[in-house]
Amino acid sequence: SLDCINVVNAGIDKDKLRNLLLAIIDRKFLLFDKELSRFDLHSVVRAHSYEHLENKQETHARLRDYFATVHKPVVTSVDDLNVYIELYFHTYKAGDYDTASQIFRTKLAYYLYYTFGAYQLCIELLKGLFPYGEGSPPSVEDAFEEASTLNTLGSCYTCSGQPYRAIPLMLRSNEIDEKRGSLKNVVIGLGNLAHVQMTLGDFANAERNLRRQIQISLETGNRLREAVGHNELGRLLSYKGEWLEAKKELNKALEMMMEINDPHFRYEVLDFQCLSGVLREDFWEALAKAQEARILANVNKLERDIIRNEWLHGAAYRGLCTLDVEGARSSYVEKAENH
Repeated sequence: SLDCINVVNAGIDKDKLRNLLLAIIDRKFLLFDKELSRFDLHSVVRAHSYEHLENKQETHARLRDYFATVHKPVVTSVDDLNVYIELYFHTYKAGDYDTASQIFRTKLAYYLYYTFGAYQLCIELLKGLFPYGEGSPPSVEDAFEEASTLNTLGSCYTCSGQPYRAIPLMLRSNEIDEKRGSLKNVVIGLGNLAHVQMTLGDFANAERNLRRQIQISLETGNRLREAVGHNELGRLLSYKGEWLEAKKELNKALEMMMEINDPHFRYEVLDFQCLSGVLREDFWEALAKAQEARILANVNKLERDIIRNEWLHGAAYRGLCTLDVEGARSSYVEKAENH
């Protein structure tokens, strides 16, 4: 907007500014995206302009202050987060990494990670907190923000199909939380690390970390994280084919989640119970759990849960196709394809 430009070029005449904008649009230096209704500089022009920008940090500070005052919209899509993204970007570019980390954690992480599953965008944004590369610590001074940044980046790598990049980040995050004596964050970190280790097939270390998560949670009275630990352990034991123990852990998790009454985590237990049913080829139970989970997925309105639930429905119906059910196979095939 013109107001935003005036933040950088204070005092410039608005008519003159409009004429300049029209001129650079005509020369294709400034491009307009009709679908997004958004202007953007040509990439070469943007890079050249930024390279020759004087007082970069001061300019970013002024833009940070501007975006801090802009009206924040109701979030229904990733585009609605642009104001927060600009605020985050100019904050770390102004050298205030701790505040930028807080902005990402409180204004962006939930929507980008849970609601929209925009994992690659999360990675690109979080890299801004690592000016010296991921081999070095993020440039935040607060230990909590450092551990949080490392853990979140690791989780995003896992969800985007790069779990091998998550392990060193999560190990560093857990080490910081251990030193801080923050048991609440230690149990979260152990669970996240175990999740990645399961993805990579390192079942022994994953099981050890999950059992430690459960034990610490039990000792500290953290019922939610204890339940999450039982749920993840049930999934791991299902992968190993230890069906009776897996069912015991999953049932324990569901019982605890019913008491806690958290619909998001209750969905995850039903999700894993469905997965366990598919793995042991009990497709009727898997379908029942998938249908029960779908009700919660619709309530929670998290796209990644709805998408995964569609996949679980399809897996259950595909399994039913292998059973000798008279006259029903074609119906199951169609339903599996639709999901």
